[in-house]
Amino acid sequence: MAEGVVQNKTQKAYAGPVVANIRRAMARRGVSAYWLAKRTGIDYMTVRRLLDYKTGDVMLSTLVKIAEALEVDLCEIVEGRE
Repeated sequence: MAEGVVQNKTQKAYAGPVVANIRRAMARRGVSAYWLAKRTGIDYMTVRRLLDYKTGDVMLSTLVKIAEALEVDLCEIVEGRE
């Protein structure tokens, strides 16, 4: 299986809350995965894999870029706190 692909339920359980928080922040701003990729400079397919729960490992620097683009505190992305 390719590196970075969700291989078990533990990875999905780890990424799930973070992805849900990112999706929630995106919905509030009314933005797409394409917009997020362009705004952060993160490859579009990387953003899609993240949003589709196909990666369990997300670098902190990636989460910081996403939080900045969505104009939310990093805690909102990581912990769900607003």
